[in-house]
Amino acid sequence: MKMKYKFFKITLLAILILAGGSYFNPNIAHGLALCSTVGAPGITINLGGINYSGDSTVNVVKGTTVSFTVYTYAEPSSTNSISYPGGSNNYTGPSSTGRSYTTTAINTTGQITVGILQNCDPIGSAPSNTVVITLNPITIPTVSTDSASSITSSSVVSGGNVSSNGGVAVTARGIAINSAPSVSIGNNHTTDGSGTGSFVSSYSPLSPNTTYYIRAYATNSVGTAYGDLVSFTTLNRYTVSATAGSGGTISPASRTVDAGSTTTFTVTPSAGYKASASGCGGSPISSQTAAYTYTTGAITAACTVSATFAQMTGTLSASNCNISAGASSCNTSLSWTTTNPIGTSAVTTPTNITVGTGNNNSASYSVAYGSRTFYLYNNNILLAQATATASCTSGTAWNGSTCAQITGSCSASPNPQYVNSNVTWAASASGGTGTYTYSWSGTDGLSGTGSSVVKSYSTSGTKTGTVAITSGTGTISVNCNVVVQAITTYTLTINKAGTGSGTVTGAGTYNSGQTATATASASAGSIFTGWSGDCSGTNSSVSVLMDANKTCTATFVLMVVPTLTTSAVTGVTSNSVTSGGNVTSDGGATITARGFAVNSAINPTISNVKTTHTPESGTTGSFTDTLTYGFATNTTYHLRAYATNSAVLTGYGSDITFTTPPAVPTGLTATPSTCGTGTINVSWTASTGATSYKLYDNGSQIYSGSSTSYSHTGLTAGTSHSYTVSSSNGYSSPVSSAVAATAPAACAPTVTTTSPITNITQTTATGGGTVTSDGGATVTV
Repeated sequence: MKMKYKFFKITLLAILILAGGSYFNPNIAHGLALCSTVGAPGITINLGGINYSGDSTVNVVKGTTVSFTVYTYAEPSSTNSISYPGGSNNYTGPSSTGRSYTTTAINTTGQITVGILQNCDPIGSAPSNTVVITLNPITIPTVSTDSASSITSSSVVSGGNVSSNGGVAVTARGIAINSAPSVSIGNNHTTDGSGTGSFVSSYSPLSPNTTYYIRAYATNSVGTAYGDLVSFTTLNRYTVSATAGSGGTISPASRTVDAGSTTTFTVTPSAGYKASASGCGGSPISSQTAAYTYTTGAITAACTVSATFAQMTGTLSASNCNISAGASSCNTSLSWTTTNPIGTSAVTTPTNITVGTGNNNSASYSVAYGSRTFYLYNNNILLAQATATASCTSGTAWNGSTCAQITGSCSASPNPQYVNSNVTWAASASGGTGTYTYSWSGTDGLSGTGSSVVKSYSTSGTKTGTVAITSGTGTISVNCNVVVQAITTYTLTINKAGTGSGTVTGAGTYNSGQTATATASASAGSIFTGWSGDCSGTNSSVSVLMDANKTCTATFVLMVVPTLTTSAVTGVTSNSVTSGGNVTSDGGATITARGFAVNSAINPTISNVKTTHTPESGTTGSFTDTLTYGFATNTTYHLRAYATNSAVLTGYGSDITFTTPPAVPTGLTATPSTCGTGTINVSWTASTGATSYKLYDNGSQIYSGSSTSYSHTGLTAGTSHSYTVSSSNGYSSPVSSAVAATAPAACAPTVTTTSPITNITQTTATGGGTVTSDGGATVTV
């Protein structure tokens, strides 16, 4: 409350002399002294360490006392008036060092009032001041606690209601929680806004199956207030595990679930499987072909969800079949089953042919020769496959288009045959593939392969042969017989005769009617000339029918080397030689080859370069041959005639020599002489071994001699000439490459004046001279 003061004003008139000027105050005329300060007196109230110089409101804790200090600044004659709850005080003069006071307990609103009255005439402002501090009693807030809700194993929801802020703003509110009944914000707590009113607060994490205590709180500047203590117990928490068999998955592997809650798992079957799941109070689900969600019941304890997977399987069978003769296909019988089908099964065969459908069924299908594979599918998953083979029936073979019947026969020859004599068993076949193999069996161990086999029998009687004829994949069996009779035996004797030597074979004992073979082989240096006795001819091997005892004689004649002479060489070039010889004796055997051999060493043989002259009628006589060969130039070679007979004996004539022509001359040049001479000078390089040379102009010989140069004279001026040259040592070389030249041109004639000029007129004159040279050409004027 502001104090009221009544002042009586006495007007004085005075002049106040101030520094720098003058001030007229009419109040001085009334007789009061002037105030020494300008403006209102000063008041400062220090409360709780805070200075207040004007009216203010200060919150104080209800029921507490307030201590304060008053500082005044005024004229010494001023009057100070102080009032406060529980006391008052008046004093005169300023109190710059302060005066302290304490109120009684503040339970209701009260005031501290300080007033100053100046007892002087003011210079420019009022002579008084008043400061009022209103004391507002405050308390902690009032808050209540809500009951716990939404309780899980790890969280809770609660809250409260701040019904009073205690006279000052609520700066924080929330719930405090502890596992013991002593609960304060020193424990775990939430902060949920400020101010009054209801609020909701959630708290986590908490431990499962644990009793906790909650109090709502509200805080203002006075302190923190708490609501009632509320307790609750968190839910227990259980692990729900998941297991899965092969053929699919379940996820996640486990979940942690609050008691009373449900949870879910994803069950996914693999392709070709059906899924089932059960456990933990959920409704069992089975035969699922795609991923699905399994939901448990309310969880009251640790438990396990189990997923099982049933694989879709199938069986498929395809029977083999036989193709009858003349046909190209047969029917296979198919049957199939499907376990745990996902869709409808189908049996297919390439390419994209559906044979039948159904999860358990059967069908028939035509299969061409060979094999065909069938496939059992369900939901695009291959469950099984089977292959059926279509084969030709027995006795037939696949010929590329049908199963062709195989036919065959067999025979034995000779039939009848004698004991210990060979029987030839032979078979033939047709049909089938056209190619055949044979396998023989029969009486007394007959065996073998091929279209024919040979066997002799030591006992008489009827013998049976069986041949299995196979063509492709088909086989037939054919039987035939031979009658074997007892026989008479005969002896074959083979003798040798003549001057030569050799060996004979084939002598021995043979069954009557059997054919024996007599063979003669001459020794080296001998020849076989023929058979006599019961054998004839000149063949070294002859057949003898043994229908009686027989004797054969082989004659051998001793052989010698042929004799001959060597003919003189009749022609030699750079790459050929002509010679020959005269065979005077064949050495007792037919001449098979004759000719001559050449070598750079003496006594050449047929292992060197040779000719081969095929003998004419008869084995002896003269012959001539030409050998073409790249001989070295100007080289001496040896030559011998030779003759070889059927005893492979070779004779030689005498050794003679010949020398090959020199090399073709080189360095050929043709140089025309001076004008008017009609001469071209030709020269060349000498060839080794050459004794003479021949020079040709346009193919005609113009020179023969030993010189290596030649002047070709008497030529017509300007004519063309082509020169070649060859060398000779008795045999001429080939000519060289041609060199061309042109005969030199004629020179100007040479004339001398022999008579003076006479009879001179305007148009004529008479004179004379002598032509001493025509310059190599006819003088025309």
